[in-house]
Amino acid sequence: MAVRSREAPGGGRILEIPAARIDRWVHGFDRRHSIVSARLVNGVWQLTGADEARCEVAWAQTGDIPAAWLAARQKVEVDLPDAQGDAARQWEDMAHTLAQRAAEPRLIGLLLARRRTFSVGLFEGQRLVRSRTGSSYVQGKTKAGGWSQQRYARRRAGQAKVASDKASEAVKDLLESKVRRLDTVVTGGDKPTVDAILADTTLAAVNAKRSLLHLGDVGEAKKAVLLDCADRINGFLVHLIE
Repeated sequence: MAVRSREAPGGGRILEIPAARIDRWVHGFDRRHSIVSARLVNGVWQLTGADEARCEVAWAQTGDIPAAWLAARQKVEVDLPDAQGDAARQWEDMAHTLAQRAAEPRLIGLLLARRRTFSVGLFEGQRLVRSRTGSSYVQGKTKAGGWSQQRYARRRAGQAKVASDKASEAVKDLLESKVRRLDTVVTGGDKPTVDAILADTTLAAVNAKRSLLHLGDVGEAKKAVLLDCADRINGFLVHLIE
């Protein structure tokens, strides 16, 4: 359950926090920066420290804090310098709520694809219950010109179509049959390749369950990579500026 980190456009860093660690991470932010403000801004939970460090927390699957998670909460915003008693602990309650709600059992489909490989998985929470991985030969680009280049391009397009159809069949077998129970479908890898796979009209119901979350940085689509994504598909994205 490692925390992943990458540079954020415009400054700061984007952290990927596993659901099981979000509560502890928020407490760590408070220890380092002393939270003075915690509020929802455009659906994202924004925390500000006494030293003006700040972070924005969102569930990775939706890019925000789902409204349903907040339905039972009377208040999720607090400026701590003016708060007393229970009000001053509201950010702690919120962090605990996020961890609990993200850990709720869900049926999640995951499709990873690169030009030559694909891997499809069905997760119950973080447990992989079914998977299928496959590969196909797709010729690389050639430096040849003229008719040779066109011939190679047609051949490569045909090979890519065969690879896409093979992956579509795997998605149909593993996910389409469960589509009514699926909570969401997360994708990863090469996005144009993923789009081509899910463009199959028989997968329209699966495509309709597609999450905003796309894991574009995954390597070759293998079962080991599929398993490595278990924390990421249920976790949180934190934009940290400190």
